[in-house]
Amino acid sequence: MKTEIDEIRNQKPPSIVISKPPSIIISEVNETTPEKEIKQLSQNVKENEPNEFNTKEYLIGLFTPGVVLILILMTFDYLDDKHNEWEEEYRDNYYYEFYDYDIPPEPINLDLEDELLILGIWLFTYILAIILAFGTKNNHLGLGLLTFPLLIFMLILFNL
Repeated sequence: MKTEIDEIRNQKPPSIVISKPPSIIISEVNETTPEKEIKQLSQNVKENEPNEFNTKEYLIGLFTPGVVLILILMTFDYLDDKHNEWEEEYRDNYYYEFYDYDIPPEPINLDLEDELLILGIWLFTYILAIILAFGTKNNHLGLGLLTFPLLIFMLILFNL
């Protein structure tokens, strides 16, 4: 004799797929679970995960290049001011009768070529960081890195 419970057990599951929370899906996996079923369950977990915008990565990508560029420009300005101070001090101390004294080493002088070389290295590293961010699937970091040059480009474009 079949009871109602046996009939319910023998029925086919409904065609509507009800998604389970990931914690329930993971608890169903044990040592005897076939590999194919584990792959299907992991796919269900990936589909159930929320696709959120990672604000932290985006902000890191947005502010890092600007901060680094400002630090580089501040360093150039500082070295230029120091060079002017050293040059004045050199003129005051060693300009007259310089042949009687040992000539001190020339102070650091960053020419335009040196500054462009440093900025070129920074730009090359920046492009590599963008490629690496998108290559490692850190899309939010890559978007943050791309936002800064786009904002600069828009500022230049609209001010002309």
